[in-house]
Amino acid sequence: LVPKVDLTEFYKQQLPFLRGYGPPEVTMGGKPTAHREDFLKKVQTLRAKGKLTPDEQADLGGFLLYLKQTAPRQPAFEEAVTALEGAQRANPRHFALAANLGTAYQMVGKLDAAERCLQTAVDLAPPEHKANEQLHLRLVQLRLRENLGRGMQPDLDLLFGRAAAPFRFVDVNGKWNYGILAPAEVEKLPGQSTEQAMRQVQQLLVLLPDDGRLHWQLAEWALVQKQPIIAVELYRDAVNTFRLSHPSLKLRRALVQEASHWKALLDKLGTKQPMEVWLARTLGQSLASSASLDGVALDLLQLTNSMPVRKKASDLFGGGGDGGPAVADEVNAKPFEMQPWHWGLVVLGCILAVLMLYWQLTEWFRRPVKT
Repeated sequence: LVPKVDLTEFYKQQLPFLRGYGPPEVTMGGKPTAHREDFLKKVQTLRAKGKLTPDEQADLGGFLLYLKQTAPRQPAFEEAVTALEGAQRANPRHFALAANLGTAYQMVGKLDAAERCLQTAVDLAPPEHKANEQLHLRLVQLRLRENLGRGMQPDLDLLFGRAAAPFRFVDVNGKWNYGILAPAEVEKLPGQSTEQAMRQVQQLLVLLPDDGRLHWQLAEWALVQKQPIIAVELYRDAVNTFRLSHPSLKLRRALVQEASHWKALLDKLGTKQPMEVWLARTLGQSLASSASLDGVALDLLQLTNSMPVRKKASDLFGGGGDGGPAVADEVNAKPFEMQPWHWGLVVLGCILAVLMLYWQLTEWFRRPVKT
C-alpha cells in the first residue's frame, strides 16, 4: 500500500481505513467493516488452497497482520507469526516474507527477532523498498535499545540522521518551535528533503496504523508542512487513543492547540474596530511576555507589531490623540457635537442641583423646637 500524497486525506481517510481491518469493538456494538470481511474471505481462500507459493504465503501473512486476529479470544498477531515463520524458514531469501515476519514479531513484542528479520529484509529489498525497510529497521532498533526506567514514558523516535547526531525537530537555537527547522537539521534528512522524510513516516504508518508514537512523529511533520489542524488531531490521537503521556507530547499538544485557537481568532478579527485592535494587541503582549508560550501564535504577534501604538487608556476606544495614528474608522469618525436636547438636560441638571442645595441648607439652619 502507498500512502496518500495529501496529508489531510491520509489522516482522515487512509489511516481509519487501515485500522478498520482490525476486529470491531464488539462491546460497543461494532460490526466488521466491508474491507475486513474482504480480507477474511481472502484468508479463507488461501487456506483452502493448500500448498501456497512464497508470494501467496507472504500475502496470507500480510492479510493476517492487518486483521490482527480472525476469531475472538485469539492472541492478536499470533496467526500471522505462525503462518510466516514456517514460510520464511522454507524461503529464507524471500524479501516479503522476511519483511512481514519482522513486522509480526514487532507486533507481539519480540523486538530482537524483529530486528534480525528486518535486517534480512533490508539486504533483500529491491531498490524501491530499501529506504523504507531501513527506516523500519531503525525504528525497531531504537525501541529495542531504549532504556525506559520505572514510570518513564517513551519519547519521540529519532528516526533520521546518524545515531551519534540524530535529526531533531528544533530551530537554530536548538529549541522546538512549531515546525521551524534549523538548516543543519534539514541536512540530516534523506535527500535533505522534509517532504521525503514525511513520506517515509507515512509509509511506516501504513504498515503500523496503530502505532501511537508514529502518530506523534507525523504530527511533528504536519507542523513542518504548515498544517497545524492535522497536527492537533494527530497529537490528540497519540494522547487520547493510544494513551501516550510523555510530558513533551502533552506540552506540544497544548501549545499547538492554543496557537490554532489564536489563528482562528485572527481569521475573525480585523482592524476595523478600535476594540478589536486593542483585543489583538492585548493577547499578543500577553503571549510575548509568557516564557512558557515562546513562539505561540506568531501570526498574532506579527499583526500586533503592525498596529498603531497607543499611549493612554482613553485612546483604546477611539479618538487618536497623542497615541500615534488611528485606524481608518477612527480617522473617519465624526467629532461629538452638542444637540439642543443635550443643553436642555444640562439646564435641568443645574436646576435640580440648586434645589437640592437649598433643601440641604434649610435643614442645617432649622432652629430646634423647644419642649
